[in-house]
Amino acid sequence: MAISTFESLANLWCLRINISFLSLYNNPMKVLKIGAIWCSGCLVMKPIWKRIENENPWLKTEYYEYDESPEIIKNYGLEAGLLPTFIFLDSQDNELARVSGEIEEKDLLKIINQNKEK
Repeated sequence: MAISTFESLANLWCLRINISFLSLYNNPMKVLKIGAIWCSGCLVMKPIWKRIENENPWLKTEYYEYDESPEIIKNYGLEAGLLPTFIFLDSQDNELARVSGEIEEKDLLKIINQNKEK
């Protein structure tokens, strides 16, 4: 029995979804980004992170607004004077690295590359 073009495309689409899901599920690292709308350094870092995320689609990032995320703030012992803060976690949510303040893109990439296999 011949498979139609439609069936082939549907199968390919399902395969892509499964691969995307698995790559997210097996993601070796994620980054918690904590910032605030009143934080100038946070605004500076937004386009840098956007570039990094676009160039590294495997990297999972989660953004938390400082004033709206008291549980995250408490769990990670954050202070308003240390924004933005980026917390790098392994697949078991163990902290690999933490950076606060404005940081150059090359330095963020170095941290990501050093820790992505852990």
